[in-house]
Amino acid sequence: KTGFISKEIWRTYFFNGISERSMLQDWKNMIDRGYLQPHSNGHLVNILVLNKRNKFVIQRSHGHPAYAPNASQLEHDEILLDGILKLDTNLLIDQWQTEAELKMLKRSEFRIETQGQKIKYPDAILYLKSGSGLQVVAVEYEKTQKSRKRYGQTLSSYATLKRIDAVI
Repeated sequence: KTGFISKEIWRTYFFNGISERSMLQDWKNMIDRGYLQPHSNGHLVNILVLNKRNKFVIQRSHGHPAYAPNASQLEHDEILLDGILKLDTNLLIDQWQTEAELKMLKRSEFRIETQGQKIKYPDAILYLKSGSGLQVVAVEYEKTQKSRKRYGQTLSSYATLKRIDAVI
């Protein structure tokens, strides 16, 4: 769904409570089986990215595996993923999609235009469980502060989307 996984996310959400040795062995096994591969930036030793040539990865992603974010975007995406997985672990969301996944699937109903027609997707779409069914929530995580005008433009763009019930 994200195109990458960090060792910290792996440890926290997928192998909580087992030995460090077992967790590291499973981490290595994902590389050995060809599902994941080291990030192309050699400094990012605790980040694995999808092997987009692996048949299992292609099959599981319905032919559209998500691209890993650029190295400069990884911290942003890891923070976002951590928040989403906390919600998912606590059964507060039914399903979710990341920006990378939305782009790969070309989900036009979630595409917005900002700043002079720049095409953009939300950082994530969450399908929240509620008494009236599922609510579709767009998530925007801003690691650095933007201008009031830019926030206004972004929210105005979201207001035109019929499938979005809320923006966080």
